[in-house]
Amino acid sequence: MGKWISSKEFAEKYNLNRDTIVKSTSRADKKGKNFCSIRFNILYFKYSEGVGGYAGKILQIWNTPLSTKQVEAIEKGYPVKYVLEEMGEVVESANTEKHICSENSSKDAVESRD
Repeated sequence: MGKWISSKEFAEKYNLNRDTIVKSTSRADKKGKNFCSIRFNILYFKYSEGVGGYAGKILQIWNTPLSTKQVEAIEKGYPVKYVLEEMGEVVESANTEKHICSENSSKDAVESRD
């Protein structure tokens, strides 16, 4: 299950420049969008209010990049919580099953050669 992380944490995790992330999200925000694309990663972001007297907006990014199907679902109006949590788990489990199936098929191929 995903969670919101700061832009600094996201930049470190995916080896991206934080300034690039800030510029890209700013351009998308001006267009009224909540997601942007950086190096084949589709990011879902939000600005939250800071705490304190001089605090401004804090850029937060969903910790896993979105798939194109998730972006299409958000654009069609599906609830964001469903798309990020439920649909994300389905995509992750499908990738895991695909990986397990490919491991099993490679084991079968090795056994058949023996």
